[in-house]
Amino acid sequence: LTFDDGPGPYTEKLLDILDKYDAKATFFLIGSKVSGQASVVRSIQARGHQLGNHSWSHPELPKLSVDQIAGEIDRTNEAIRQATGVKPSILRPPYGAVNGVVLEQLRLRNMSSILWSVDTRDWADRNSQIVCSRAVAGARPGAVILMHDIHQTSVNAVPCILSSLKQQGYSFVTIQRLN
Repeated sequence: LTFDDGPGPYTEKLLDILDKYDAKATFFLIGSKVSGQASVVRSIQARGHQLGNHSWSHPELPKLSVDQIAGEIDRTNEAIRQATGVKPSILRPPYGAVNGVVLEQLRLRNMSSILWSVDTRDWADRNSQIVCSRAVAGARPGAVILMHDIHQTSVNAVPCILSSLKQQGYSFVTIQRLN
């Protein structure tokens, strides 16, 4: 499971749910939200989840200049490093949008771009049952499920997803453990 656009008002609740099911996830954070919620970011890390960069302000990176792309990546890396002491090694580009310039900026920082294989479309359909059904239907060994911890309906879908997929024998690990 991966969660984009946080930290948000439901992130702490989500962390409690993940703990209950002994599941690990990867959180792709918006840099501009990190410093104001540094304790939540530290809690994500302390509970054994992975932190990733999701840019500073969620722009479509390929539409930016090289300097702007670098700023989006570096400001977010620094915010996460200041909160946790650790610099992320992965970035999920907003909208999944990358080009050669973005990939080169990541390469220069020894970072990887991480996309997804299952889109729950939880941002469009704010319905926990629909979100759960999409996640469960798309699950395969090694699947990377895209969700957003800024929506209450998404967080409310997580127990359904975890219990359904655990019954099928799946376990939940960070991107780092998957690779």
